[in-house]
Amino acid sequence: MFAVFKREFFGFLNSMVAYMAIGIFLLVSGLLLWFFPDTSLLAYGYAELGGFFSLVPYLFMFLIP
Repeated sequence: MFAVFKREFFGFLNSMVAYMAIGIFLLVSGLLLWFFPDTSLLAYGYAELGGFFSLVPYLFMFLIP
């Protein structure tokens, strides 16, 4: 079982699609954390991540499949 997982995982990381998905996730999650006022960390004055964690599942719906 581990050998199959290892083969599939490293096969995915050898493609450009994996790096594009990781880059898109980091870009959008960074925008959610710092730029958009509804979910920004700077808007509240303290680290309130509730808005970010409520939107990340929707981001995963587009990136995971």
